[in-house]
Amino acid sequence: MFASAAALLVVISVQATPASDDRPALGGRDPFAPFLHRAAVDDSCKDADTAGNIGCAVLEDLTLRAIVTATATPRAMFEDKAGRSHVIRVGDVVSGMRVIAVRRGVVVLERRLLNAHGFTSKSEVVLRLS
Repeated sequence: MFASAAALLVVISVQATPASDDRPALGGRDPFAPFLHRAAVDDSCKDADTAGNIGCAVLEDLTLRAIVTATATPRAMFEDKAGRSHVIRVGDVVSGMRVIAVRRGVVVLERRLLNAHGFTSKSEVVLRLS
């Protein structure tokens, strides 16, 4: 009986110590945190002034307006809710996703998700010109 009481005291003292890196004190994953997180592609969204930054914009607030593919560097133009136009090309960041292709009538974005174990999975988001 004394052994279980001592073990209980040890667990309580471990729980009372704060974790230095915002993880639960007993270690492991926070059960209330989302399992998948968007992996950081560009850290510029952490700045206070991101009003005109298309990389920080919400994808649903952007409208694909034009695509030019007859050049050496294909480009696409998005318009945000405020009416500002943004011209992008392969390699740029749109709504936290990297542009991997600009083709006739299509812009392909790469979304990276980071799971709780630190592994990154990739998926593609295809935007079509309507």
